[in-house]
Amino acid sequence: MAAKHGLAVAQLSLGIAYDSGFGAPKDFIEAYAWYNIAAARNNEAIAARITLEKTLSSDQINEGQKRTKEILAEIEKLKNEELVEREKQSHLGR
Repeated sequence: MAAKHGLAVAQLSLGIAYDSGFGAPKDFIEAYAWYNIAAARNNEAIAARITLEKTLSSDQINEGQKRTKEILAEIEKLKNEELVEREKQSHLGR
C-alpha cells in the first residue's frame, strides 16, 4: 500500500521482491515497472532498472513500460478516491 501511496523506498522494495522472487512471485515485468516508478525519486531504483534491462528482451521492456502506465493509472485512481473520501468527511464534519 505504501508503494501505491508514492513512497519510493516501498516502490523499490516491490521491484526487488519481484526481481528476486523473495516475498513475491518472480516477475521481471512487474519488477521493471516498479523500478521505473521508483526511479523518479530513487537512484538505487535507476541502477536496478538498468541492471534488469540488460537481461530483458525489447518485448519484455515494452511490456514493463505498459505495466508502468497501468500501475500509475491505478495510483492516480487511488489518489482520486482518497480525495473524494476526504471531501465527504470534511462535509460530514460541518
